[in-house]
Amino acid sequence: MSEPPRLLVVVPARDEAKVIERKLKNLALVEWPALAGDRKHLLRVVDDGSTDSTTEFARNIVARRFADHPHVAAEVLANDGMPGKSGAIARALRNTEPSEEPPGLVVLTDADVVLRERALIALAREFVRDPRLGLACGAQEFCHAIAPDGRPTAPGGGEVAPAAELYDRATAVVRRLESRLGRLFSLHGQLCAWRAGEGLEPTSGIAADDLELMFRARARGFAVRRVADARFLEVKRQGTIARAQAHRRALAYYQAVRGRRSALGRHPLDRLQWVLYRTLPGAAPYGLGALFVVATLAAGLRFGESGSVLAAVLLALALALPPGRTLARRLVTIARAGQAPLVLGDRWDTLRS
Repeated sequence: MSEPPRLLVVVPARDEAKVIERKLKNLALVEWPALAGDRKHLLRVVDDGSTDSTTEFARNIVARRFADHPHVAAEVLANDGMPGKSGAIARALRNTEPSEEPPGLVVLTDADVVLRERALIALAREFVRDPRLGLACGAQEFCHAIAPDGRPTAPGGGEVAPAAELYDRATAVVRRLESRLGRLFSLHGQLCAWRAGEGLEPTSGIAADDLELMFRARARGFAVRRVADARFLEVKRQGTIARAQAHRRALAYYQAVRGRRSALGRHPLDRLQWVLYRTLPGAAPYGLGALFVVATLAAGLRFGESGSVLAAVLLALALALPPGRTLARRLVTIARAGQAPLVLGDRWDTLRS
């Protein structure tokens, strides 16, 4: 792949009336890789049985913004196959005519995120640069709100500083390290791309479609990487919606890894990575709890009753502050998900504030 690949950008949507117009306006404004001649990239919005005005809004924007687009041929499809996110993706993939030029890359992007101007350019360029790359994702940027034109905004207007928490920044560091080795584990499914025709499409019935994509790519010997310049914006959820999303993500994680043999390769780094991801998330809530108990007892043995009380107060204060409180909530979510029955499919719930 020496020239920019033809993209098939897929936007699966179910009850996304609040955000689908913003998404398509954003895709009409971002830069697309230049193709030779009159060839065009493909954009397919697939409605997965929405009960709101998602399809109507999407068709309206496609007619107004993409009818004369110089680089993109866009259409809105109904998922007439297996319901669920993976079924919607399959619907987009099988719509290519036999006589039509097949796409080189499939780009999957969620309806509620918006792309920075050169995100698609950066993704395509990385696949051209590295023939070993089979799957890649964009770089996540959290913000407090997104304006109708795709800009990150504060509730009162104006562009704002990123809204990422300490946990988000820490996991971003891990992703950068893994990406340098081509061994990214925790893929951003909100914006990801894979080489077409390599059998890397998501499997039906798996809620963590991004993890499933990663497993399939790694099993085939492909590199998996986060592309730093392929940035996308996502609103940082709060309150009940954030807790519900975190719980579902934790359930999906356990569904993807529980009972699975290592699918990350035979290299020692692959084996180590698999062991860490299989054991650390589930053990973390109990390990931290045990650490607190041990620290309190050790302070008591060393300094007496006053030392034990002081240690308990300091630990309670640490958990009361925002970083500690966020960490405690995440650990509780992980512990509950680890004990819950994994009755979960890809009938994805769209939780919008």
